[in-house]
Amino acid sequence: MEVEELFKYMLNLFNNTSNHLHEEYQKLSEKDMELSDLDHYLENHSLKSYELAKVGRLRKTLREERRTIKDNIDMIEVIKKFTDKYNNKLITGDIM
Repeated sequence: MEVEELFKYMLNLFNNTSNHLHEEYQKLSEKDMELSDLDHYLENHSLKSYELAKVGRLRKTLREERRTIKDNIDMIEVIKKFTDKYNNKLITGDIM
């Protein structure tokens, strides 16, 4: 990786961390809505045992996907704290 590419990568990291975090929160919201829809379906329908097994597997899959998204959010929030700290220092001129 050349120096110019590294600077472009760093600039992207510093400028777009908030956008990535927002996107992950949107994905989390969508998974929460899917789980809520599934819960409402279970509440309002009488299902046979094989149908309940399918719903259980679907619910497990959704929960695993939700966990992955939450792990991504945790990681991005750590990065965002770092980038916010140094963005503020660059703005106030403490670094340059």
